[in-house]
Amino acid sequence: MERARDLFEQALEKCPPKSCKPLFLMYGQLEEDYGLAKRAMGIYERATQVVADEDKFEVLHSHTFHTTFR
Repeated sequence: MERARDLFEQALEKCPPKSCKPLFLMYGQLEEDYGLAKRAMGIYERATQVVADEDKFEVLHSHTFHTTFR
């Protein structure tokens, strides 16, 4: 799991805001499935600060859905 986290973090460091939404969503899902819910929430929260404005709704929706129904 640590290796997967490192790879996602490295990819997100170099990813432009217009292209990083899928990475954040995959990373958050990975944490939900195999890691810690608290980490997943942090990833979604961080995504809302980084992704392009047109992608914020989907990220916020994922964040809200997971905090409400998990």
